[in-house]
Amino acid sequence: MENNNINKIEFLTTPCFGTCPVFSLEINANGTSFLNAESYNYENEDEQSEIVGKFKTVIAKDKFDKILKALKQIDFSCLEKENDKFYEDMTSYTLTLTYNDNQVKEYVDKTQENSDELNALYKLLFDLRFNQKWEKQ
Repeated sequence: MENNNINKIEFLTTPCFGTCPVFSLEINANGTSFLNAESYNYENEDEQSEIVGKFKTVIAKDKFDKILKALKQIDFSCLEKENDKFYEDMTSYTLTLTYNDNQVKEYVDKTQENSDELNALYKLLFDLRFNQKWEKQ
């Protein structure tokens, strides 16, 4: 995504047979972001730290810049729309990028067996649940 203007980043996780976090995240080009935390979104192993519900924030500039930098490290042209492996008991991730005003790239990841760069992006997106000041909607 080296020379592309990112308009929106959408990230979605699905349930697994265990306690995988289930949430969706939307980050717009101006930093305005929405989080829908459905289940198992714990800041630590303590169940009292779970966040559930719909939230809104403006992502801190330093965190937003790290996400954009991580995106530039990934060669999305090499990613198929969906990886062909599937583990029935695992969560899957869907990453959708809207860029250059109307182009869309979607990647459905059913294994998390990826490059270090893509996994680093996932970590940044997961961390946003707890390193931002979210306002409950």
